[in-house]
Amino acid sequence: GECLWQLARHAAAIATWQKNLVAHPSDSQTHAKLGAALSHQGKHAEALASYEQATTGAPGDPSLALETARIALSLSKIDQAVPHLERVVKLTPNDPEAWQMLGQSYRAKNLTDLALNALQRAVQAAPHLSKPHAALARLLNEINKLPDALTAISDALAIDPDSFEVISTACDVFIKANRLTQAITAARKMIRL
Repeated sequence: GECLWQLARHAAAIATWQKNLVAHPSDSQTHAKLGAALSHQGKHAEALASYEQATTGAPGDPSLALETARIALSLSKIDQAVPHLERVVKLTPNDPEAWQMLGQSYRAKNLTDLALNALQRAVQAAPHLSKPHAALARLLNEINKLPDALTAISDALAIDPDSFEVISTACDVFIKANRLTQAITAARKMIRL
């Protein structure tokens, strides 16, 4: 399968992996390869099913769980993604991306306290990254904790003042905090980006 994939014979590679799974239905590595190939082909629902099989066979593999969660989230299947993300942060508690994804998933499910905790853990795991700070600021802004939101967005801006995501969040926080001059400055910067 891998050779066929590298030769850009994607359909043949997928067929080979599918045949292999008929003979070895619990082969986690083949499920993962098939999932990646199907995802690459834009067949996300089929990819998710294959990744689910892979994670069942390899429950201790955080990278498989994270990829399964990514695909589930791309299909807006938050309830399906959350257990995988919870497994990832249990297996790799210092993974800021997994904590951020988990926090945003909890936020989408209106589990505010869990979301807040997860996003704070993302910031603790990677205080040098702007995205966790911005995600935390967004949530704090939504729940009307404006002083904390202003602190989080200030931290994000100090790390990456040119990030569209950070500036967009800053604009929202500044508007809600009635800091209109800062909001206008942020909006102008977004337009220039």
